[in-house]
Amino acid sequence: MRRDRELELAESDLTNSAMLAAYDIPEDEDIPLRPNSGAPMTTATDLQPDLDPAELREQMVRKLIADGHITTDAVAAAFRAVPRHRFMLDGVELAIAYDAGQSPVTKRNAAGQALSSVSAPWLQAVMIEQARIRPGARVLELGSGGYNAALMAEIVGAAGRVVSVDIDGEIIDRASRRLDETGYGRIRVVQADGNQPIPGEAIFDVVLVTVGAWDIPPAWVEQLAPDGILVVPLVMGGVTRSIAFRRDGHRLRSLSAEVCGFVAMQGEGQHVPTEITLADPQGRTTLSFDGPPPAGLNLTPGLLADTPVEVWSGETIGNMIDWSDMYLWFACYMPGLCHVTAPDDSPLRTPGKFFFPKGNASRDSLAMFVIRNLDDGSGCEWGARGYGHHAEQAADEMVGHIQRWNRTAGPRRKPTYTYERGALSANPAPGTAVLVKRHGSLLVHWPTDTSGSA
Repeated sequence: MRRDRELELAESDLTNSAMLAAYDIPEDEDIPLRPNSGAPMTTATDLQPDLDPAELREQMVRKLIADGHITTDAVAAAFRAVPRHRFMLDGVELAIAYDAGQSPVTKRNAAGQALSSVSAPWLQAVMIEQARIRPGARVLELGSGGYNAALMAEIVGAAGRVVSVDIDGEIIDRASRRLDETGYGRIRVVQADGNQPIPGEAIFDVVLVTVGAWDIPPAWVEQLAPDGILVVPLVMGGVTRSIAFRRDGHRLRSLSAEVCGFVAMQGEGQHVPTEITLADPQGRTTLSFDGPPPAGLNLTPGLLADTPVEVWSGETIGNMIDWSDMYLWFACYMPGLCHVTAPDDSPLRTPGKFFFPKGNASRDSLAMFVIRNLDDGSGCEWGARGYGHHAEQAADEMVGHIQRWNRTAGPRRKPTYTYERGALSANPAPGTAVLVKRHGSLLVHWPTDTSGSA
């Protein structure tokens, strides 16, 4: 399973930002926060390192149950049965292997970036629960590593079937070897581009994807049973959700969605964002757009030298409340949404404060999402800091979206999703945003009418 911990932290900062800001925790502080909860995950120091693997595994399972990540007996039994540490690279400590919030890396590229890892147990548990796997089911896993496939094999039993696919031959070889060594040789492991139909296979009850997918290839739907479930980390304007869809003819309708982060898919389904680089005295700042940049964008090299303008929304939120869907709202409705990468001493960053990497690029200006603590320490207020000739207008636009999201959907009213293959069969209903993909359209159904202005 491929996974980028930096993406996980970028998502989890939204859940816990008020807490982080209140304590002035810098962004590089390695806190294993689980999105959509209000509590830190189990860490290696929470486990007793002198215990044997079976006892550490039991501690991990109890923690996953207590935190609500495991909700069924079948999934709990699978996590108790499979020796997670046997799927790690040599040298990984047992306490790390059984840390519910850790995703140990299993492969890096020449630049040191993670290409593959064994995902954190909390996320594996959540996605397997989303899949509603039953004994005897036929399961296709796209993105291999071995451990996740073994968990699902425990659930489907001898009457079921699990096929695990990855595009990387090295990962496939390791997964196959570890599965054989741990008694799961019945799992079929295939090196292939998962965007295409899997040779020698027919229909699956569940397709579970463990790479970040920008779109849903036709093969996934064609190999899915008529009422089958697809679980996929779907990327929407740089925001990722693990969405469980049930097939309904040519449509997919969501059952659940969870915040997550994965490295991007390779092969035919790869999606390359558009990047614009700004040169400033402190280094290079990069703006990444999900598609083409907004029309008329003309950002000058000296943009960040201007005195910034702050605009505050008047919208506040308490500590430990999940507001991660605000970024999704930006992805649906704010054309200038971009993910911003900036050097440590960039003027976009405030020393000692958490950096929120979402911006709004408009004309010759850039606005960055910011927060400020409430005086009583109970939470924070959302706002925007603008740079450039039209800084205030860019910040106003972002703040308008903050206000509109909070006053209509807000942190407690979650959207649902429908994916339609090909052209839309009808005009979307009020309150539904349409994100056009390569093979179809994703409809994001917000819980209230969003057609009016804030």
